[in-house]
Amino acid sequence: MGRDDVGFNFLNPSARRSVLAKTRAKNIGTLDMFAVRRALSKPEALRETLKIAVDARQVDASVLDGDVLGFLLEDGGAGSLQEAAYRFCRHEPGIDVVLTGTGSREHLRENVKSINMGPLPPEHLKRLEALFGAVDSISGN
Repeated sequence: MGRDDVGFNFLNPSARRSVLAKTRAKNIGTLDMFAVRRALSKPEALRETLKIAVDARQVDASVLDGDVLGFLLEDGGAGSLQEAAYRFCRHEPGIDVVLTGTGSREHLRENVKSINMGPLPPEHLKRLEALFGAVDSISGN
């Protein structure tokens, strides 16, 4: 079995179409990079990232109004955006390993806990696809 690295997160799920279907068909293991990027840990970085996607006409300008990702923390969702991001990637068909980076043991424990949790609610996944399904130009860094 081969191995492939791919950047994939809920702000840019384009690898779902462009990479993961192909790696799954060929039984190639896939390491996910970029599950959590700066945009998911710093509100100002998220706004900058969303502005780039709006300018590229890959998302609707309404994403700049208010807390566009707040729904992820409601209705049985996640405890944080970072948790939601790890759960999103972990349960994506074709993602075999989710990479995580950190400088502290406690942060690593939190990341592993998130990765080992169940998937996000289906309605949250549908909403993420509606918001960001057309994005292919940002990483969230």
